[in-house]
Amino acid sequence: MKAILLALTLTLVGGQSNIEPNFSRGKTYIYRYESVVLSGFPEGGLARSGVKINCKAEVGALDSHNYLLKVTAVLITMKLKNMK
Repeated sequence: MKAILLALTLTLVGGQSNIEPNFSRGKTYIYRYESVVLSGFPEGGLARSGVKINCKAEVGALDSHNYLLKVTAVLITMKLKNMK
C-alpha cells in the first residue's frame, strides 16, 4: 500500500508543469514547521529514537527566481522511548 501511495505521489508531482513557487515580491510568508524523524524497527516492543524539530520559517521573494528563507525559534527535541 505504501508503495502504491509513493508511486501515485511521484506521478502527480512529476506531471506538474509549473512547480516553481509563486511568492509575491515584497511580501513575507510565515510558516510554522514541525517535523519528526524516527529511527528503529517498527515491530512492537522494540525501542525507537528520534528527533523532533519545531521552528518558524519566513519566506520572501527577492526577485522572480531568488528567495530568502529565514528560520527562527528553532527547538530540537530528542526522543528515546519504547513505541507500541
